[in-house]
Amino acid sequence: MERITIKTPWPPTINRCYANNPRTRGRFPTRELKAFKDECKLFAIRNRKTLFEISKTCSKWIEDGNWIEVSMYLIMPNHAIYTKKNTVKKLDATNRIKVTHDMLAEMIGIDDCYFSSGPVEKVVNNVDTDRYVQIILKPSNIKTVTQLDI
Repeated sequence: MERITIKTPWPPTINRCYANNPRTRGRFPTRELKAFKDECKLFAIRNRKTLFEISKTCSKWIEDGNWIEVSMYLIMPNHAIYTKKNTVKKLDATNRIKVTHDMLAEMIGIDDCYFSSGPVEKVVNNVDTDRYVQIILKPSNIKTVTQLDI
């Protein structure tokens, strides 16, 4: 089966993307979200050829009647996952799905309504202290109820 792998910038959690404006009772993007979007723009410029090829492949999958399964592996250093006493820290990986899907959709020019979520896992980076998201894209069909193992 064909699949695409891409290493992308580390996203903020959805909880840190928007702040409330008590005067207007509206919401506005935070500095953290703006910084992430700027980092993604630079990433897109540096990787435009790769992103163009990903866009073409994903468009073909959609034309063939598939969805795009997006698996996310949140790569981070050991100290981001474990305390000094080696207990697990609180870290909600699922709070980064929507931000990552939005970023990916913008970079490849494909509406994220064609995305389906694959696994979202936390992974320890024993090599260095970089934080990033390793994304795997592959064509997928939406399951029927009878195909579920429940």
